[in-house]
Amino acid sequence: MINLNKISYQYSDQDVLTNLSLSLQSNRINCFLGPSGCGKTTILNLLAGIIQPDAGTITGLENQAISYIFQDTRILPWKTVYQNVVFPMTGKINKSEIASNAERFLKHVRLWDKKDVYPNHLSGGMKQRVSIARAFTYPSSVILMDEAFQSLDIVLKKHLLHDFAKSWMDANRTVICVTHDLDEALLLGQNIILLPSAPINEASNIKIDQNPGMFREGIEEYKEQIIALMHQ
Repeated sequence: MINLNKISYQYSDQDVLTNLSLSLQSNRINCFLGPSGCGKTTILNLLAGIIQPDAGTITGLENQAISYIFQDTRILPWKTVYQNVVFPMTGKINKSEIASNAERFLKHVRLWDKKDVYPNHLSGGMKQRVSIARAFTYPSSVILMDEAFQSLDIVLKKHLLHDFAKSWMDANRTVICVTHDLDEALLLGQNIILLPSAPINEASNIKIDQNPGMFREGIEEYKEQIIALMHQ
């Protein structure tokens, strides 16, 4: 379990988080759902250690390796697909394990046949799939995702969400993602945390005890529950 304990954070003299406490489930997909500008990315950056809270503590991430999938893909243009995926693992695990992990997750995201291609020959969706494969290939226990699918068209987005769900089921990491797309949260999330507008001092929590994927039972009921909470 990852716990945020009475976290406060200001940005440009504006309160973003105020005495916020919440818990995130380990080895599950936790989705922060809320309006743009409410502080979702701030929470991710606090979890990643990129920024530090003004007050409060975060526990449960001690000595855990973290992968971060950003909104922009951040892949290296001078390296091939395969080289981009294996690059962060250099010196972390042995070469044979690096190779087998890279092949496994590149096949999950349907890019094994593009392993020798450079990024300038890839579409935006393919680049994001490289980012997903890299995050899972790296020996991390926690994956952070910041609106990773927001710029994609709806058909491609569904394909990538499916690829991500398949990769997660093959290697159950703790995933913490942010989105403002309710359907995306309902497809992936097992723990959906609803955030109000900033400053945030509390959050609602909806648990869906099912694996991620396109066909989940009772989704319409969860959707109605979440919409009702969002309009309170």
